[in-house]
Amino acid sequence: MTQWLIRTFVKNAEETHRLDVRFSYSLLSGIVGIICNIILFAVKLVTGITAGSAAVLSDAVNNLTDCISCILSLIGNKIASRPADNEHPFGHGRMEYVVSLAAAALIFSAAYELFLNGIRKIIHPSGLLFTPVMGIVLAATIAVKFWMSRFNRTLGDKLDHPAMKAAAADSMNDVLATAMTLVSSILAMLVPRIPFDGIMGALVAVYIFYGGYQLMHEIIGKLLGDEPDDELRRKIEKILLQEPGVLGVHDLVIHDYGAGNRMGTVHAEVDGDLSLRQAHEVIDACEYRVEQELHVQLTIHPDPAAVDSLTMERKNKAQELLDEIVPGAAVHDFQVAEHDDNLVFRFDAALPFDCDLNRDGIRRLLEERLQAAGIKAHCEITFEQGYFSERSQ
Repeated sequence: MTQWLIRTFVKNAEETHRLDVRFSYSLLSGIVGIICNIILFAVKLVTGITAGSAAVLSDAVNNLTDCISCILSLIGNKIASRPADNEHPFGHGRMEYVVSLAAAALIFSAAYELFLNGIRKIIHPSGLLFTPVMGIVLAATIAVKFWMSRFNRTLGDKLDHPAMKAAAADSMNDVLATAMTLVSSILAMLVPRIPFDGIMGALVAVYIFYGGYQLMHEIIGKLLGDEPDDELRRKIEKILLQEPGVLGVHDLVIHDYGAGNRMGTVHAEVDGDLSLRQAHEVIDACEYRVEQELHVQLTIHPDPAAVDSLTMERKNKAQELLDEIVPGAAVHDFQVAEHDDNLVFRFDAALPFDCDLNRDGIRRLLEERLQAAGIKAHCEITFEQGYFSERSQ
């Protein structure tokens, strides 16, 4: 079914880096979500009112909020599909995230009202009429939501689209919530003295609230600038290291502007004996491959690296001793200079985020350990933690 929908409604379906193709996928996902959720909302609303079930009504409103989220997502994706212009040179892709925040606010509001309704049902319980029709409606909802989860997961994986992946997870959460509603309705019929309906209605409301929190947390993280996922990082590093002439990669930073629009910078160590033209050709080849294979616009800064055996031996020793001082630290962009018969080691040291040691203290301790190992050298180190750096010499 999913593949048929893609073939029928998405032209050039394999060119997922194109804005128009991504919007076609978003349009398909949104329309399917709106149709399914409207039908589920209407059926469960009538069923919940007829049976007097707070849990079923909570489930119905959950479908309504999902429908509104789909509509807002469509609006956001439509704006996000606009090309870059003079006022927005990086495109409009992040509008999808902004609209998702509005959807999260609606989810919070609905969850609050449903929670109050569930508490009222617990304090003032009323009779619940469980019928075979209610059981069939809830079972059908579970089946539909399970298919929607698989549908959005397929699209989300194909596009690497966080909103679709979130929709898939939300649909799977709805499967659990509806199953809880079905169980509570049966229990309320078997043990009427316990307000299972109100209890489950309040629990489903809390569950909806948590879903809104997860959505808001994810979107705020993207707006603030999350780290690139490990898979993308590994793919970029693999492409760069496969290029003849690239000896090492570090300081990779990726900026996500939404809708498949990602830009980044990275440092690549190249043989210091290459001419400027040769180094430029290596860097150009790397940037082209990353753009073609991963659709990331990457700007690469070349770092000249010495490849003679003596320099590599000294670098490896500095790395070994620094790792003893700060486990997990990494040495890169290593250079050796001589001044008045004294060695000077210049390099960058990437430190873990949880390292709070004094930088000058780290440098002095490293110099002491190098001297104990028979290497008398002064260290000029640029320390880095994430995006920030500071120099110690």
